[in-house]
Amino acid sequence: SALLGMYFRHFDIPLFIIASNKPIGEKGSNGLFNFTSAVGLIKEGKYKGVFTLYERVMLPTRVIPADTCRDRFGVYGYDGFNDFSVLSGVSENMLSRPRERIFHNDVKFGKRVLFIEGYPAMDFGCFVPNEDTAAVLYSPYHSATACTDVSEGKSYALTEFIKRCITKNIMVYICGLKRKVPIYSTVAEIIKAGSIPIYTTSAVAAYIKLLLAYNQEEMPVKEVIGKDLFFEEVKFS
Repeated sequence: SALLGMYFRHFDIPLFIIASNKPIGEKGSNGLFNFTSAVGLIKEGKYKGVFTLYERVMLPTRVIPADTCRDRFGVYGYDGFNDFSVLSGVSENMLSRPRERIFHNDVKFGKRVLFIEGYPAMDFGCFVPNEDTAAVLYSPYHSATACTDVSEGKSYALTEFIKRCITKNIMVYICGLKRKVPIYSTVAEIIKAGSIPIYTTSAVAAYIKLLLAYNQEEMPVKEVIGKDLFFEEVKFS
């Protein structure tokens, strides 16, 4: 969903991505509801652009993975589930505005992004980027913090891992940071070590954005990463 939303950001027709929690025909399957709802909204002609519809309409760049118990997909930056349409503060007026096409050429994902999900006591020595690795994305477990202490060994410090990657010309990006809020001292150390923050964007959307940025040749990587492609960055008032 995130990939299609970013790549086809310029669409002036609706593109709905749907799914089903169970095979259609099974008791409790929501596949037919999702399909008929998408068709109904397409016929209304109100929506333009790319959307995910799974029991409700969601921005494709805000969808986060479903929990494995209730099979429900979350929406990044949104607290609640009962609304049919959850467009996360993005007005229909914003969605109806024309958006420039950025990616004109086919994108072949030959360059890889190493995605690391953070957890306590992580040993970064386990991660060895190979020759296909263009960048690393680190997703912290809370408040963008991670271990920076080398007293138990350098392999446990994210800052040392960042420095190791930079010596190989591999940039390390961190998602989950918020703009204009006080940051923890460890976060300041992580940024000082050379990492690049991606603000208020889900780990999924940040990963896809990096894949697109490093595998296209139409814009500088830095420009793609700094651009809000399809409402993936949550704006807080």
